[in-house]
Amino acid sequence: MFNTKSIFSWNVPQIKAGDPKKFAELLVSAGFEAVYLKAGDGNIVFKQWPGGPWPNWGENVKHELVDTLREVGLKVYLWHFLYGVDPKGELSIADHQTNEFEPDGYIWDVEGSFDGQVKAVDNARMISTGFKKLYPDIPQALCWWAFPLNPRNPKIEWHPLRVGKAFMEIVDVVMPMMYWDGETALNATTYLERSLGIWRSFCQLPMVPVGRAYIGDGGKATHQGIESFAQKVMDLSEEANLIGISWWSLDHSFKNPDWWQALVDSPKFGGASIPTLSNKEILDRLINEHKDLFPELFPEN
Repeated sequence: MFNTKSIFSWNVPQIKAGDPKKFAELLVSAGFEAVYLKAGDGNIVFKQWPGGPWPNWGENVKHELVDTLREVGLKVYLWHFLYGVDPKGELSIADHQTNEFEPDGYIWDVEGSFDGQVKAVDNARMISTGFKKLYPDIPQALCWWAFPLNPRNPKIEWHPLRVGKAFMEIVDVVMPMMYWDGETALNATTYLERSLGIWRSFCQLPMVPVGRAYIGDGGKATHQGIESFAQKVMDLSEEANLIGISWWSLDHSFKNPDWWQALVDSPKFGGASIPTLSNKEILDRLINEHKDLFPELFPEN
């Protein structure tokens, strides 16, 4: 499932020039248990733009990186920004990327473009149901708004609840984007609690709050804000069925020492162990220490 301390990564080459070992070491040293890699953008595999800062990178996610992340014990999830213009094409890309990388889970990033489509509800059901039929054992998550309803008057929809509910018929986890206004610790925790109040009025699915680790959209990440948000998520985890935590984003936060230290200091959720030995190595050592119990494996010469 998604029971981890995790972070969204947008552009892989932005992080340590995309070097798999350095990328993995950065995450492990910060105590992360998982990373979300951008794999799809609408009906195309997400690639670096040739006119951008990484013209020769090509497809964002590569096998060498995924393999290295897993070798150090990190879970790897893929996320996919949906537009809803070509839902069949979007599902096809999700199928391709899931078949290619076998992620621990798949995340639908659904925002205004998708919500505004005339057939948004049908599109939501088609994509999530279609993925479930293709990959019944891979969990899905919906990354959506912190406040689908007006917190002062929940009868007013700020975002079309019917679209979110269509996804929630199928997905296993919800991920509200709780990018708080302001920059204080109180701003962060108040935003979290208000968002939870709205979400729990219509959804009881397990939740992974996504906190702010960037500046923009009326708010600013600070050490105190990040620290307080993380602690409040832990404090409310059992009561509110918060199974993990994530942050937007790795691209922004690893360049800011103050934010990064706050993320380093934040607690783990225990969803992924960081083994020093592979399971095969552990088993081989155990068998060699107890050869007498496995005579068929050690015939006398």
